Amino acid sequence: YVPWKSYAPKAKGSASGLTAIVDRVEFFDHRVRVYCTLRDLGDVAVQVLPLLHSRLTLGGKTVGALDTADFPLNDEQLFEGARIYPLHQLVGYINFPLTSRVDADVRATLVIGPIVPDGASKPLAVTIGPFVLRTW
Repeated sequence: YVPWKSYAPKAKGSASGLTAIVDRVEFFDHRVRVYCTLRDLGDVAVQVLPLLHSRLTLGGKTVGALDTADFPLNDEQLFEGARIYPLHQLVGYINFPLTSRVDADVRATLVIGPIVPDGASKPLAVTIGPFVLRTW
């Protein structure tokens, strides 16, 4: 499949030493694929389980991540959960259902979670945005 539009926003967000960068956002007929780089810049390792509670808000509509075991629709490493050690990174993608196919400027916010640093008392989430995806 080929996306009908694609963006490279390079938007960033951080929480507890983990930095998340949205490298690319691709729109397909019924889904949106978001490529992310997750960097652990903290002092402890983190466990990332992004298909459990990640959310994408596009134009005011919020949807949860597609969490099915359909490969290559979902990134296998992120489906299983990934452990990222200090000063290491992981690149992967998360798919979300597409609620409407409108070719216009849109504000987006991505929340990736849960993220569990070693020794943490509760899980965290990283929020990236809001950032604007502009049509030119």
